[in-house]
Parts: sequence; structure tokens; C-alpha cells
Amino acid sequence: MPCARLRWGPRTGLLAALVAVAAVHDPASARESAPRPGASASGTDLSCARRLASLPDEPLRDCLRRIGAAKAFGAETRAQLAALLERSTGSTDHHVIAGVLDAVRAHAATAGDLAETLSELLGHQAAIYQDRDKWQVLRLRAYLFVTLGEIGLSDSALPMLVDALAYVDERMSAVEFGAAVRAVGTLGPRARRFAPYLLSTVGERFAEEEFSLDRYELEFPREEATTVQIEAMRALGAIGDRGDHEVMTVLRTVAANRGPISLDSRMVAAAGEALRRIEVRRHAPGSGGPTRAVTVPLVTPWIVPVRRQPLRNLDIPLTDHDERDHVLRDLVDRPVLLTFFYSRCQNAGKCSTTVSRLARLQRELAEGGIEGDVRLLAITFEPQFDTPMRIKRYAVTRGLELGDRALGVRLDPGQQSRLVEELRTPVGYNAGWVSSHGVEAVLLDAQGRLVRKYVNLGWDNDLVLTDFQRLLAGS
Repeated sequence: MPCARLRWGPRTGLLAALVAVAAVHDPASARESAPRPGASASGTDLSCARRLASLPDEPLRDCLRRIGAAKAFGAETRAQLAALLERSTGSTDHHVIAGVLDAVRAHAATAGDLAETLSELLGHQAAIYQDRDKWQVLRLRAYLFVTLGEIGLSDSALPMLVDALAYVDERMSAVEFGAAVRAVGTLGPRARRFAPYLLSTVGERFAEEEFSLDRYELEFPREEATTVQIEAMRALGAIGDRGDHEVMTVLRTVAANRGPISLDSRMVAAAGEALRRIEVRRHAPGSGGPTRAVTVPLVTPWIVPVRRQPLRNLDIPLTDHDERDHVLRDLVDRPVLLTFFYSRCQNAGKCSTTVSRLARLQRELAEGGIEGDVRLLAITFEPQFDTPMRIKRYAVTRGLELGDRALGVRLDPGQQSRLVEELRTPVGYNAGWVSSHGVEAVLLDAQGRLVRKYVNLGWDNDLVLTDFQRLLAGS
């Protein structure tokens, strides 16, 4: 069946086209009533829970199913599940990790104390992703988002929620994005700041893809099917307000379904229900009162000089864009902003935008008269692939003027991981190639000490410019 792209956003201000997809019944009620795998069992023997660390994969997965099916979910069992997750690596069977999450979801009401453990696993550098197939990485992150949404998102998970939502590209993983959207909906009206992310994706091609968030397996019954578009409508109903003009316009337009092409009936139904939720919430007696808005830190606190620690891994050899050899320490002889990219990145909102933003910062530093007092470093995530020629071409085409003040570099491939691990750079690898990554910039002073990080959504160049000036003034 032919498809048309649906777009909505501040840049277009209108619905450009509508998507025609075969309509099926709304799966919301089926999802709410469907039992978890094995959930009908009672009186389950959980003695195996004390031996999780020693069980082979098949008995382990069977034990996890028993835990999920049990009526009780005690603190000792939760501790065993947390320990199992914490010691999991990229070689751990991904079905085992999913089995743990299934057990947690089955007891979501009493599993809130596992939120921090699960949040730690969202980071791109988490051990469970290293040397793992990219699609397993995406699927596991999606399942973590859904599980956290059900047991309660912790504040520590919010930056990774932004990381999953902020870089919209039609080649994105629909299941990871859809899971993040559903998690946003669990935050309720206090998460209104996430609405622009949801609106920006409604018309993207990947938003039409069907998937299930009720199970980890790729195969699923038709009644469990959902899409990013459906999840976005539901989440907007949970976080929106009648005063959100753009949200209300989109929901009313979708619910009316009067465009030249019929929308997915499930999406239409979800939009109508979202409007009803917003109206009821607005007028329900006793439902008012201010709530604490969701805030996501996009910059770490400024570290004062007496508390700064020098990086331990500045002795790494590197080659710059002109094939000159250096040691990283020699380039940190003044305040430095360093960031990572790689030329094969397929998400234009990440690496390409990062280098373009670095180029704009370079121009602003020149306008401020301090370009020669600081240094910018763009470091490739993939030194084994990005040659000096590739680095130079990638940076120059995005406006960065390379030279002694701004360098594109490849660290020694055998030693790069030392710096990545020390900085906790948001990146995961499989056989040396990037499997997933975030966006981050790091500010160092002239002594090679960490001052602060700018995380997610790139960074605010005005803030970086001010921070450079503070460093040059001795702060």
C-alpha cells in the first residue's frame, strides 16, 4: 500500500501529508489485560532465585519466568535480579537480560527500588552493550525504557530519555524511540517540556513502523502492534495541557482525520482519547495544583580549581588532520573543548550537527577575540576507519577551519579506549565499530583538568564562550 509522509512541526506549521495504513482495532485494552508470560501460575517455587549467579542460560531463563509468575516479589529476589544485571556484559545472552526485565515488569508495583540499577544500564557505555550486535543494543535499550516507565523513572534516567528522543532521523530505530515515548507518557503533565520531541516525530517515516512493547521477541501477535505515532498520541494526552496550542492543534487534526489520506485508525482513536484525557484533567475537581516540572541537566556543575582532577590519560599518541603526530597532553596547553564524532555516523542530528556547532563556536570565539587563547578538538570515535583525509574532509565541509587552534584528530586505536572510559564518553562498540553513541562535549582547563561536560542536544555556544572566558580569567 502506498505511503505518504506525515510531518508536523514548528518549521512547517502544518500537516504536509497523511499516512494510509490498514486499520486494526486499538490494542490498548488488550495490552492492559494481557498476562505476562507465565503470569497465571501460582504457588511458584522460587528457590532457584538464590542460585541465579550459577545457573546455565536455559535453567536461568526458566527461573526468571518463575519469578515473573510468582505472586510475591521479595527484597531478596530483587537484590538477586539487580546483581544479575550489574554483572551482565556484552557476552550475556540478551534473552537472559530481557527475562530479568520481564520479571521486573510482572511485579512493577513493588520493583521501584530497581530503577537506579536499570537507569545505569541505559548509558551507551554500559557493559551489556559492548561487542553486542547493534540491533540487540537498540532492542535492549527499548525494553529498559518500557520497564522503567512501568516501575517509575528515576531522575538519573532522564538524560538518556532526552538522548533517545532529541536526534530525530528517519533511519532511527522505531522500537527504541517508541519505548522512550511511552516512558515519557508515564511522567504525566510535569513532563510537558518533552512535547516538542514527540511532535517532531509524528511525520517521520520510521514512526509508521509497527512493533510491540509488550514482549522482547521480534515476533508478536497483531493485537500487540503499536507505532511511534500511536505512542506519541497517547503520551501527548498524558503530558499535554489545554494551553499547549501546538499539542492541541495536532491532536485535533489527527482526531478529525479529514485530510486527503486516511490516517491509521488506531492513531486517530489515540488522538481522540488524548483530547479527552486533557479535557478531564483540566476540569476534574481536585486535580489541579502545581507539580514539579521534569528538569533534565544538560550541563554538569562547574568544578572550581581546587577540586579539579587532571586527566590520567593525556599521554595517548594521536595524528591530526594534516597527518602530524602529537601526544594529547601537548594539545592541552590552554583551555580546550573536546568532542567526539565519526564520519560514518548515519544520524545527521548527532555527529554532523556536532561538528557544525563546533564550527559556529569557532566563529564566535573569533568574534570575541579569544580564538587564539583556546583550542577545539574533534576526536573520531573510529580511528581505525577515519584517516586524516576523511577527518579533514568531514570537518571542512561542515565549516570548521582546521589549524593549530582547531584540530580534527584520531587517537592511537589501541589506546583510545583509555580516554573514552575515563571520560565516560557515551559510546558503545562492537568489534571496534560504533554500535550506539550520544552527544557530549568536555571542557578542560590549561592543566588538563576536567571543568565540566555539556551533555545531550549538543551544547549552548553562548555558555561555552562564557566558560572559556571564566577559565582565561583564572576562575
